[in-house]
Amino acid sequence: MLAVTPSHELKAQAAALQSKAEKHSRWGLILANAGEVDLASEHFSRAETEEHTASMLYHAAHTVEEIERERTTRAA
Repeated sequence: MLAVTPSHELKAQAAALQSKAEKHSRWGLILANAGEVDLASEHFSRAETEEHTASMLYHAAHTVEEIERERTTRAA
């Protein structure tokens, strides 16, 4: 059986990725304003990827919360 990562850990991972995405977005704006279009594009791309991954982790955390609730209900 696969081990399930607790929902709070998934949420923490998602929050960390969201923070990284925001930093990449800010750097993308800074670089774009400085005329560094290629570097800005890289940062925007990283931000988009990290935002997508964070969204998936939040979704997984919600699913795991439901599983945790069901297990608690069954155990009671």
